[in-house]
Amino acid sequence: MEMPFHQQQLDWMAEFAKHRIDALNPFFLFLNYFDTEYFFFLLIPLIWIGFSYRWGIKIFYLFTINGLLNGLLKQTFGWPRPSQDLPEIGLLHFKSFGFPSGAAQTSILLGGLLIYYWKNKKAAWTVAVPYILLISFSRIYLEVHYPTDIWGGWIFGLMLLFVFIQTIGPIEKFFKSKSLAFGFLISLILPILFLLPFSKSYMLGSCLGASLGIYFSLKNDLYLPDENRFSKAFLRGFLAILFLTVIFFLWPQTFPGYTRAFALSLSLTFVASPVCRYILKIK
Repeated sequence: MEMPFHQQQLDWMAEFAKHRIDALNPFFLFLNYFDTEYFFFLLIPLIWIGFSYRWGIKIFYLFTINGLLNGLLKQTFGWPRPSQDLPEIGLLHFKSFGFPSGAAQTSILLGGLLIYYWKNKKAAWTVAVPYILLISFSRIYLEVHYPTDIWGGWIFGLMLLFVFIQTIGPIEKFFKSKSLAFGFLISLILPILFLLPFSKSYMLGSCLGASLGIYFSLKNDLYLPDENRFSKAFLRGFLAILFLTVIFFLWPQTFPGYTRAFALSLSLTFVASPVCRYILKIK
């Protein structure tokens, strides 16, 4: 299937590039970090340790699925990026295919979760909508995605959001009716079945580390109680991020990347909670 209106979109992107304001380039280049592992390196510990390990587990696996889905869709469609068609207009360059935009897909998914589940709806809309629009527009500004990539990201992100909302209740109910060992076994088998065939070694290492950490933490009741106060949650999350940063930089560079992913996930899911409990003297 060929990209619809390919040449028309490329002409529009080339014209758009002529009118970029150089002073804004650093801001939009900064927004690119929201589409990197560094963003999730901050977000997941903040949620998991700061606010709720239950939501941390949900977000971790949901965005693992989101990343796998986006990668499979890119390979299926094989549509190019504007910076690949016309390299001189791109502020960034990526080798992967363009459709759908992973940043747009992730932003609509995360923003949608915020709007649907956050009790303060006014605050949720105030945070989510600018986040979605800024991240999505930044992909066009940087010339790494066509408009159709953004629309596709929104569509698939909303589809995944709908599936999550409809299924998370029954899934949690199912696992609560089973033993902890059963859940642990499933959490090992499914990543191997779905990630290993697609050479997603980094994601596989992360999932296996998380599975081990979740199992032993739940078995020994190591997780922190939920925290609703933002200041306390931020402090807990900050300590967890600081702890993981130490692990990240101490891990030998000569080791394969998936071993670091395994170590970081295991540290987050098994070690970070006891460390924060000890430092903050949480009962």
